Amino acid sequence: MILDTPKQEELHTADLAQYLTELEKMCEANNAQLIFSSTEYDHPTGQNDMRWLPTYKGPDKPMYLGKRGT
Repeated sequence: MILDTPKQEELHTADLAQYLTELEKMCEANNAQLIFSSTEYDHPTGQNDMRWLPTYKGPDKPMYLGKRGT
């Protein structure tokens, strides 16, 4: 399951955290994978998780997409 910037929907942080935690449980029980990108929300990383940080310079903060060399 892929979620693209779930925080942009103006969810309360606590609600988003609970939602993602429940999705993680569902994925673990069904041998599935959860991928989400977020520049405004920092979800705890578990021992089987991988974290990719944004590497492109954005106007206000690092971004996941951009042009090479910027």
